[in-house]
Amino acid sequence: INIFERGERPVKKIFMLVMVFGLSLSHSTWGEVFQVDDVGSFQAALTTAQSNGEEDTINIASGDFNISSTLTYTIGENFALTIVGEGPGTTNLVGADLYQIFKIQIASGVTDYNAHITIQSITLKDGNTTGNGGALSVFTNTAAVTIDNVEFLNNTASYGGAAYIIATYGNVYFYNSRFIGNESSNYYGGAVLGSMTGNVVLDRNLFQANIAANYSGVYVVAYSGDITFTRNTFIENSATQLGGGFGLDASVGHILFTNNIISGNSANDLGGGIISTDTGVLSVINNTFYRNTAQNDKGGLHLDLGSGEATADIYNNIIWGNVSSVVGDLYMSDLSAMINLYNNNLVDYLVVDGTNFVEEDNINEDPSLDIDFALLTGSPCIDAGENNAPEIPLLDLEGNDRIIDGDLDGTAYVDIGAHEYAVQDISVNPVSIDFGDVGVGDGSVTSSLTIENIGTADLLVSDITIAGNDATDFAIDLNRGSDDAIEIPGSISPGESVTLVVIFSPSSMGDKYATLEISSDDPDEDVVNVTLIGTGAGGQDIAADPAKVDFGEINTGESSKAKRVTIENQGGGNLNISSIMVKGDNADEFSIDFDNGSDPINENSVIIPAGGAVTLAIVFSPASSGEKKASLEILSDDPDEEVVMVSLKGNGKEDKGGCYLSSAKKKNKK
Repeated sequence: INIFERGERPVKKIFMLVMVFGLSLSHSTWGEVFQVDDVGSFQAALTTAQSNGEEDTINIASGDFNISSTLTYTIGENFALTIVGEGPGTTNLVGADLYQIFKIQIASGVTDYNAHITIQSITLKDGNTTGNGGALSVFTNTAAVTIDNVEFLNNTASYGGAAYIIATYGNVYFYNSRFIGNESSNYYGGAVLGSMTGNVVLDRNLFQANIAANYSGVYVVAYSGDITFTRNTFIENSATQLGGGFGLDASVGHILFTNNIISGNSANDLGGGIISTDTGVLSVINNTFYRNTAQNDKGGLHLDLGSGEATADIYNNIIWGNVSSVVGDLYMSDLSAMINLYNNNLVDYLVVDGTNFVEEDNINEDPSLDIDFALLTGSPCIDAGENNAPEIPLLDLEGNDRIIDGDLDGTAYVDIGAHEYAVQDISVNPVSIDFGDVGVGDGSVTSSLTIENIGTADLLVSDITIAGNDATDFAIDLNRGSDDAIEIPGSISPGESVTLVVIFSPSSMGDKYATLEISSDDPDEDVVNVTLIGTGAGGQDIAADPAKVDFGEINTGESSKAKRVTIENQGGGNLNISSIMVKGDNADEFSIDFDNGSDPINENSVIIPAGGAVTLAIVFSPASSGEKKASLEILSDDPDEEVVMVSLKGNGKEDKGGCYLSSAKKKNKK
């Protein structure tokens, strides 16, 4: 059944399907799940699901399923059917340019308000029919139809080259699907979608390089329902007659048309597309119509308002660079309808009647777009929109926030077009670090560095490296900075920052120079250089004074007065003393008093800073008479004098005690 009249705009009473009411079926609480891996088992599952009294799910395995006859499903009961593949390009149903791939329709007399049809995650390609929907045709009464993540490639039909879907009183949903290279010999190269009282939603779909005599991309009709058309892209579709991109018609409902890209489409008339209503409201907000072509008339967008009861709000759109022999960018036939044209970027437009036409703050400048139709730095569309536009989307085409301060002047305004300008802007502090003098081999010195995103888009830090002749003397620690230390590569959200630690550990003496290079996707500062400076100081240099200690004669059993030995660090870095002990044959007769020198020191670990010194007290306690010798051994990290020896010497003198008389006195006593 062809429900659309051929012409620039379908007539209002387009639905000819007859609703025959049947008895509502009871519902099972359990659904049946089918696993299919070939065409035969797929059709068998469809046939069983038609009347098994359950909600059914058919899971299709990966691979190419070559269709030799159309897969059919007749809604014979009021239960839902879900068909799920393993992903576009992974699960492929192939018609070989000979066969329509899917045909789904309702049986006469069946109530189907719960018999919803869902198709997900497959590719339908090379389908062909002389009727409706080269890849897929679906007719329901009140059941909803949902198509999600489905790829339609190179299908052909007389009407609806890829898909022909009518839910007479139900809703139709198309999400995240792609229509590429499909063709119709008459109408609707990509798809035709319709409902009489239900709503139609298209979100995040791509229509590219589809061909038809009329409406090469998609045509959507919701007679008394609403149409929501968001974040879709139409590029390089072509029609030999009408509608290079799309056609939308909600006779009495609301059409919300936001965040769409329509570019490079062509036709004899209506190069970009047409939006029509009799008494409804059209909200055309933040879209980009760019370089579409009509050989005759209406190169960009045609708004067809059928009565004075209709309203069109046209805000924040780029409608620029479209070409036709009459009106390039925007054609409005309003029959006294209310039209608000605010803050758009367009070259030319024409209003037929125009009794209730209001315009303000529109501009005419090259929008300056990149190859993905996003605003380039310096675009006149940045922060040039109207924040109070009706139905303004919260997010843009890419899912980025709307109404941000794109020009960084302190005030946030919405941009014109489908993309909100978001720029990465890196700030690094400090841009130079001087570590000063650090002793060679004396551990390391650290300094913090902060990377901040002062822009409006996520900043991707792709690499952080250290370059230069002395690069090996410096290092980065990504985990010793802020709690949210960055991984490389990693992103920094707008207004956020991360802190990392830079380390200097000189391996030799002298001035050291290197550059810390931070690479990111900041568009005008993709590499930030931070200068690193430090000096390797002289290192550790131990000296002991005196080099020899002579205690002279000390009575056995007694201890000498302490003699001092000074250990000095004459180098430029900390001197680490790891051991101080007395060695030699008489070592047990000499002792070190660690608490009787300068400030008490730890005998197992002494750190002497550059230019500093410590003093030890050495005591001689001879146990027997005679000459005694030992050495004070000092171990340190002096690179060229790890062991310093101080000679220790003393004589033990035996103390005989008592009183002794001279020989002369002894004689006299006799």
